[in-house]
Amino acid sequence: MIIGIDGGGTKTEAVLGREDGTVLAYAAAGSTNPVDIGVHTAVERLNSLLKQLLCSCSCGENEISALYAGISGAAGRELSAQLRDGMAACLPHAERIICTSDALNAFYGELGGRDGVALIAGTGSSAFCVQQGQALQVGGWGYLIDDAGGGFWIGSSVLRAAFRAADGRGPETALRGLVQEKLALPLQEGIGRIYAGGKRYVASFAPLAFAAAGAGDTTARAIVETAAVELALLLAACAQRFQAGGQIDCVLSGGLWRAPLLCTALKRQPGARGYRFVHASLPPVYGALTAAAACTGAVQQEEFRTRFSGSLAGFRAACDGQT
Repeated sequence: MIIGIDGGGTKTEAVLGREDGTVLAYAAAGSTNPVDIGVHTAVERLNSLLKQLLCSCSCGENEISALYAGISGAAGRELSAQLRDGMAACLPHAERIICTSDALNAFYGELGGRDGVALIAGTGSSAFCVQQGQALQVGGWGYLIDDAGGGFWIGSSVLRAAFRAADGRGPETALRGLVQEKLALPLQEGIGRIYAGGKRYVASFAPLAFAAAGAGDTTARAIVETAAVELALLLAACAQRFQAGGQIDCVLSGGLWRAPLLCTALKRQPGARGYRFVHASLPPVYGALTAAAACTGAVQQEEFRTRFSGSLAGFRAACDGQT
């Protein structure tokens, strides 16, 4: 048996399955990013997910041969080791436990062991350049330092534009009305709610930029275009690591890529030239499970993908129905 975990900045998904891709158990929780919630809380949530998986399919912990966890905020060696050791206490007989960045989950799900780039645009933004099995992080240093082009960055840009318009310090924009509508409060009275909501709540305002830009709002269009420029800078930095003139596979992962405007804006940037873009067709936890299977020496065939997608759907629907 194998386990794959995708721990994003907002939601964590975990699956227990066979090495042929069949999902036997599924569990979900909130963020497991150790930078945001602390290592202790992250380990507690991860181990709670592991216990749920084992319990729901009556599987003993000694039956787990490999676990692969891609966790937001766990790209650094120290944090990844702390999370790995914490999960090892719950699965002491597992032969392989790997913990790394969640950015690689979608990459492995789409490209497997091939070289390429993962470009993530979710709550934050980052890129990973993968060559010969080694991953190099570019960007993604957190919202306090630099995650330009990500959901928090776009959301804060939306809020800034709305409040500046209300103050008379910036041009009038449709974002002002959209923000007030989402808050269901006058702008000034919504400040407490925004700060209490934190990073993820601010990121939830990002879709307003795409809605207003699609309707022709100049300010919103500028925000989307600047986001695309910043994301393309990540690609340009990654391209320097590859041989000039060759086409580079790039997996686009993260909720922001559901916005066609952002995809279109990215592809017209100079930094995006030379890339072949692939949209992740399955959830990132699929990539985590394929990586866990690879740890056991199992070779993924097309049947692995088919079995995974067919068996996961029912578990997800049941989980969503309980929330």
